[in-house]
Amino acid sequence: MAKNGQPKVADLVETLLVEMEDFKKTNSKTYDQFIKANSKYIDFLVKSIKNLQSVEVEIDLDGIKKQLHTHRSILENDFETFNSNVAKVNENILTTYKKLNSKRWLYLIILNILLFAITGFSSYFALKNTIEKDRFNKVQKERSDFESDAKLYKDFITRNQKTIDEFKDWIK
Repeated sequence: MAKNGQPKVADLVETLLVEMEDFKKTNSKTYDQFIKANSKYIDFLVKSIKNLQSVEVEIDLDGIKKQLHTHRSILENDFETFNSNVAKVNENILTTYKKLNSKRWLYLIILNILLFAITGFSSYFALKNTIEKDRFNKVQKERSDFESDAKLYKDFITRNQKTIDEFKDWIK
């Protein structure tokens, strides 16, 4: 080692080589253990790969092209019929919308005028009934006051015969 306590490059390289040897030994032990533990699976995978290598697949391009063309023509026909049906429905909806649009505005205007008129009449009658009810209550109170006064006069007169005679003379 150097004077300052730092290791030399040669020492570091030697330590690195020793550690690499230990790593190789540990790695090979772990690899061997893995192979022993999974040998059944590895054998199965190797056999499966060999079987797959022996399989031959033939592709019928002409048949696939024929199916592609037939399916494409079917899809085109279906799309054309769908498109024509959608166009017809859109035309029907548009004509109905145009008819209803002008009628709808007319109905809404008439309905608004009717509701405004009904609201005006309702307000008028409500205010009129309120005023008449107040006047009616006032007249009824005056009437009850007059009746109570008349009752008091009648009682007074019936109790005093002298007053009755004076009243009769006064009337004549």
